[in-house]
Amino acid sequence: MLRKGLTIIVVLFAVFTGLIWYNVYLPISPKLKGDQKLIPFLFNFNNELSQIFDDKLGIVPKYKWFRWFFTTLSTSSLLPKPDLQAKGINIKDSVISGIPVKIFRPDEADGESQYRPGLIFLHGGGLVFGSVNWTCYIQQCIMIAQDTKSVVISVEYRLVPEHPFPTQFDDCYSVVNTIANEPRKFGILNNKIALAGDSAGGQLAAAISLEFANQNRSSELVGQVLIYPWLQFIDVLCLPSFQKYKQGFQMDEKQTAYFMSIATMGNKDMKPEYLAGNVTRYFMRTQFWQFLEIPETSHCEVYKDNTNITLPPDFVSKVTNPRLSPLLAKSVEGSPPTLLVIPEYDILASESILYAKRLKEAGIPVITKMYKTGHGFLFRLSIPFINTPIAKQSMEDIANFLNSVFYK
Repeated sequence: MLRKGLTIIVVLFAVFTGLIWYNVYLPISPKLKGDQKLIPFLFNFNNELSQIFDDKLGIVPKYKWFRWFFTTLSTSSLLPKPDLQAKGINIKDSVISGIPVKIFRPDEADGESQYRPGLIFLHGGGLVFGSVNWTCYIQQCIMIAQDTKSVVISVEYRLVPEHPFPTQFDDCYSVVNTIANEPRKFGILNNKIALAGDSAGGQLAAAISLEFANQNRSSELVGQVLIYPWLQFIDVLCLPSFQKYKQGFQMDEKQTAYFMSIATMGNKDMKPEYLAGNVTRYFMRTQFWQFLEIPETSHCEVYKDNTNITLPPDFVSKVTNPRLSPLLAKSVEGSPPTLLVIPEYDILASESILYAKRLKEAGIPVITKMYKTGHGFLFRLSIPFINTPIAKQSMEDIANFLNSVFYK
């Protein structure tokens, strides 16, 4: 009890002092209004702290600090625990194919079939942090299960760097594959399975959909919801959204380069290569750049440097793998109908726009929803006393899309 109380005091003190310091020295963009500033503040303030503990003092690696900070905040008793039974949702921790999952199942009403559509949810966190036990993800899964009358299965995949890529893909694919092969075992209707994920979870969802398409199993997935997804690992400098929203919002190129390096190599060695433009320069000379090449990127300063760049072969192999960078897949044909949730003020927004374009060109039904907010905005749903009209509207849009593919 004492330990919990001290944790709450430390978190409150950090947030309070950080609010003062951050708003004086690192102001958030005026484009973000009211409660929209909360998530960018928490993320960037935490980033500043992690740099002190990692880069300057060498005490705690940045990724471990991020895990501790957000896990403490996201599972804190400061946040109200959802009343699952009152909302008509039964929750159960289970294991599928050796992978821990959290299952959200609506109560059965009289006359209803015991089988329902199924949604497999993959959480975000840069592949480095995040958990099915975070209150924000529990809240989102409850809302989806309630509004779509579907079984929602949230996957606790293993994280980098302790478990290098492609462990995360393999874990998620294993769960999806098992459910798709025996849906009724999990109370799910045949051919009524959809995928959803936010940020890195959106990346995993898109990659699994492509894997199913490559195996001629497209009919087994009826839809995918990609929520501000992270879709490529070859550029942090030239895409329009990287140039527009790298200051005053939730993430910048330094943070993104760090997480890209950790996700691919298990360390931060590639971070300076990203920031120096070497990764971008290298891939501008490859066939993969065609998926990022638009008028805005052709005016990028990096284009002016013709220096020959050499990158580690292992790194090149990983970042061009569609299981990590779905946007770089040779073909996206066979992907299921897709909803892309895109915050306008997000450095990843350009990736979603490019992916939507590719899906449409491949004849895939695509709906894009743009919201005037920043990355990670659905996290606000679990925070009390916060007005979240954009987040609630987005959840309504997600439910409407899922209902359209589940019950068409």
